Amino acid sequence: MSDLRMSLLSLVLAVGSFAFVTVTWRAVVRPHLLFRRSAIPTVGTVVGIRRRTEFWPSNPLAFGMNHFPVVDFAVESGRNIRATSRVGKVPSIWRPPFRIGEQVRIAYDPNDPDDVRWRDYRSSAAVFGRLLAIAILTGTAGTAMLIYQVINGLW
Repeated sequence: MSDLRMSLLSLVLAVGSFAFVTVTWRAVVRPHLLFRRSAIPTVGTVVGIRRRTEFWPSNPLAFGMNHFPVVDFAVESGRNIRATSRVGKVPSIWRPPFRIGEQVRIAYDPNDPDDVRWRDYRSSAAVFGRLLAIAILTGTAGTAMLIYQVINGLW
């Protein structure tokens, strides 16, 4: 590979990874962590299920029917709330994700009790956390390549 191509690859890896890390942190991971810090855990009863087909533009073959539980629960003040979880679950072939009447562990935002998420889920933040780790490693490799090239006078 020529020196120019190697330099461009290094630059793209470093800048692209930094951009991905920044966007992922701001859009997914940070809001999830803020929710978890202030959320109040409780138990709710599934009274319905909302289904929504989701399509992921990054992979046109990947789509699925997510099920979002509608739960009844009581907030700390004793007021009863009915809300739909913002986090869904794809059903398996052996068991539906939620059953009407089932008790589920949830967490809600005390400032916005309609912001409910069931707690036994593999969150999008966890998935993006893995991608974040890959991006950090890729960015580190790109940066290391750039530093090597600068030290050896190749750039």
